[in-house]
Amino acid sequence: MAINNAAEYWTKKGEHQKIHDAIASCIKKNKLIQMLYNEKEELLKHQQQLQKMVKEVVHHKKVIQLDVHQEKSYMTKLQLENDQLLAEKISYLDIINEKEAVIVSLRDQKLAQELQSEKDKEEKKEGEAEKIKLRKPDSSFPKADTRAQKRKEQKKSQIKEEG
Repeated sequence: MAINNAAEYWTKKGEHQKIHDAIASCIKKNKLIQMLYNEKEELLKHQQQLQKMVKEVVHHKKVIQLDVHQEKSYMTKLQLENDQLLAEKISYLDIINEKEAVIVSLRDQKLAQELQSEKDKEEKKEGEAEKIKLRKPDSSFPKADTRAQKRKEQKKSQIKEEG
């Protein structure tokens, strides 16, 4: 009976050890499962955060693209306005150049007229001086001589005043 008891004891002890090993193995596996579950939860949270960040980035990208599109449209509008203003400026400069050419032409004409007028006056003075030199004083008409001299002096004074 002692042998039976001993065999029974060792059998039970072996079964207890197997059960104990199985329980220890289950505890290890449970800890591993819990650790993997926790990691999975953390990864899911991280994935959700990343998805949220991706959505925000996509939204931000769309906003930036819209801003860029609006800026390009605005720049195009400004470029068109600038081109239009440049065309107007060129047109005004052409008009100014034409007006300046007309002004220069009119100045040249006026200067030419003034020079011609002065030349004509000088020629007239010279012609009158020649006429006066060619005239011979007539002694029978002393009053006429004095009148002619007075006129001559008046003309000279007028010429001096005009010149």
